[in-house]
Amino acid sequence: MPNKNNPNFSDEETIDLLELFNEILRHIWVILAVTLVTGVATFFGVKTFVTPQYESSALMIVNTRQDSSANVTNDQINSAVKLVDTYSIIIKSRTVLQQVIDDLNWIMPTMYPFPLPVSCPPLSPKSTSC
Repeated sequence: MPNKNNPNFSDEETIDLLELFNEILRHIWVILAVTLVTGVATFFGVKTFVTPQYESSALMIVNTRQDSSANVTNDQINSAVKLVDTYSIIIKSRTVLQQVIDDLNWIMPTMYPFPLPVSCPPLSPKSTSC
């Protein structure tokens, strides 16, 4: 036990930061290896054993500014063609089809896979919708 009456005795401990830093650098490969192994094991464990809670997707339409000129460029035509493809996907989406089913009071099996094949009987002269 140290003598507290000794004038050279101190209750405070000192930490040499340079020595601590050198120890960390000396073992940096071990630290990095343990971190990498733990990260990879966690990733594969989560991918294998954890079921996803939800999944989401979004579809956005970006409209281009209309020029006042009457000239139609090739880019505008290509953009319009791609926009038609996008609208086709949107129309067949679950959200739109579910609204159509609800609006027309169709009774559909609850487990029917989407997108639904949409068909309409021939229209009579007096009817304007399916």
